[in-house]
Amino acid sequence: MRFILDEPTAGLDPKGRDDILDQIAELHKVRGITIILVSHSMEDIAKYAERLIVVNDGEIAYDDAPKAVFAHYRELEAMGLAAPQITYIMHALKEKGLDENTIVFFSSDNGPHEEGGADPEFFGRDGKLRGLKRQCHEGGIRIPFIVRWPGHIASGTTNDHQLAFYDILPTFCELIGDKKFPGKNKDHFDGISFAPTLLGNDKKQKEHEFLYWEFHETDQMAVRMGDWKLIIKKGIPSLYNLKEDLHEDHDVASQNPSIVKKMLEVIQREHQPSDLFKVTLPTF
Repeated sequence: MRFILDEPTAGLDPKGRDDILDQIAELHKVRGITIILVSHSMEDIAKYAERLIVVNDGEIAYDDAPKAVFAHYRELEAMGLAAPQITYIMHALKEKGLDENTIVFFSSDNGPHEEGGADPEFFGRDGKLRGLKRQCHEGGIRIPFIVRWPGHIASGTTNDHQLAFYDILPTFCELIGDKKFPGKNKDHFDGISFAPTLLGNDKKQKEHEFLYWEFHETDQMAVRMGDWKLIIKKGIPSLYNLKEDLHEDHDVASQNPSIVKKMLEVIQREHQPSDLFKVTLPTF
């Protein structure tokens, strides 16, 4: 089994980065799992090039790596090269004879943005989603998610299971048979494996009670519970029914006070105060 990880240590402090990379390297060595690590940190390249397949800015730093071109996501956004880069990766896997035994995940970390001169209209959606990167509207947090695994995942199927990126780790762990992945009660880890969904076992799939976001840059918070979405902007709550109002145009908070109360209770319970990442809390 093989995984391609793109900057898995982004945003971590040095110790957290080293801990994660050491665990990845251990999986690579002990369990025989091939892991291609995409990193733009020369420190990561120097430290892990002998232990992992490491890729940096389109160059391969390990002899056994597929001869593919990996570009920085900023370049993909700016130059529209996502499709060709994916083609390079898939061709490289096929040349190595790995394409039928490799799980390929395609996704993004946020919606379109205006940073670095990017034009959100050009790189945006079809107008169905409102919002940009670092905003809690669907256009900022809802992203494409495509998985390919021949012989295991039926081609052309879709699923409306709600997941977040912290579900990736437990999913990987379940797929490789590792029973020691973090748990919510013991390790305070909120991720839920969606391996059952990938493998077509929807009846065995556990669901999130809620999903939760905070963006201090825009002073926004959000909670999603099923089709209900509560957004807090500078302390002011708005409620949307995504099933009927995907573009989030109609605030129905006043018509559904009990739902608002329930979702505010989630914020009151889950929010952790921080001097570095401040947001304006709503009135509870």
